Amino acid sequence: MSQRIKPLASIDASLLEQAEVTVGGPFRSEAHVYRTLATYPKMFLAWLSWGSHVLRSNGLDPQLRELVIIRTTLVCDGRYPLTQHVRIAHECGVTDEEIAAFSSDPTSAVQVEESHRTAMLAVDQLLLQGHIDDQRWSELTESLGLEAVFDLISTVAFYRLACWMLNTCQTELDPEQTVPDLPSVKVSRVFELTAPASQRVSPVPVERWSKQLQDETASWPRFAGRLHIRNARVYGTLANHEALFKAIGPVMGHLLIGNALDDVLREIVIVRSCLHDRGAYPFRQHVRIAAESGVDRLTIMELESKDPSLRTASEQVVVKAVDELHRESSVRDDTWDELERHLSTEAIMDMVFTAGFYGLISLVLNASGTQLEPGTIELAPRPFDK
Repeated sequence: MSQRIKPLASIDASLLEQAEVTVGGPFRSEAHVYRTLATYPKMFLAWLSWGSHVLRSNGLDPQLRELVIIRTTLVCDGRYPLTQHVRIAHECGVTDEEIAAFSSDPTSAVQVEESHRTAMLAVDQLLLQGHIDDQRWSELTESLGLEAVFDLISTVAFYRLACWMLNTCQTELDPEQTVPDLPSVKVSRVFELTAPASQRVSPVPVERWSKQLQDETASWPRFAGRLHIRNARVYGTLANHEALFKAIGPVMGHLLIGNALDDVLREIVIVRSCLHDRGAYPFRQHVRIAAESGVDRLTIMELESKDPSLRTASEQVVVKAVDELHRESSVRDDTWDELERHLSTEAIMDMVFTAGFYGLISLVLNASGTQLEPGTIELAPRPFDK
């Protein structure tokens, strides 16, 4: 397997300084993951803002955080991040026996303590169904607290994205890495099929946000000149965890303002991703934004079908790639070749980043039971089968 995007020989001093400011200190900048992402500096810095929250400010205790990452990377066949986080898990005091138990079938893993089994099931349910059912939501919020549950969802979404990105780039293992002897996890369909019907988490009105959050978001490109849109329920829901909300601000700015995809392709990627993750709230919002960006109603209708027929070759291939990311955690060689014929390398990376980030938005809002804004656009009860 040859690398599709070759890592930089080293990260230049100026970018490295910006990266260290973003993450709050030194990091393993020689690792292939960072030297690959740094080929696209704007995306790299946005990535680090979210990723540093997951690793350095996570409300999960370090051992549970690493177990959640390991299970996510096993489900998503993420060879590179799995090897990294087995090492980090060992550094956090997790034993091989605990890793093996957390990697097994959660319905029969008798060695796993009950709180960890609940977390295992939540990871699986998020990845398979896009939400957390009532029983597990109650157990998790009672044992961990709301912010830590948001961090669990964020950890799953971020490391699913990491698997997608590194698999798609075909990033090679670092010289010291070895693949652990763990099987891929195949998630069983053991869950309720519908997201919660009622609101679990109340959106926080803007006037109740901390002054720091109000001041900081006022300068974000997403809100500049349109501060009223902060009243949308998505932002009120995220404001229940201000640290996470602030960490993803640069991601929102990059993907919605600085995306290397044009507006039409960006919205097609978002809408298709929301369909995969059953994200009814962002689906409604972005069908509207897609129309404002020039996506016609026929295209939206096609996006809701299993095998859509779209207007242009670039639209067709990005949908094909999004489908493969969700189903196979990578894009196939023929799809990669076709992407390269129609998009820049930066646009391909932004396509993966966009799909993964809107997974976070879908999963958080689904699990929170965030109610839809007014409108008539509805997500089908069973979007096309995965």
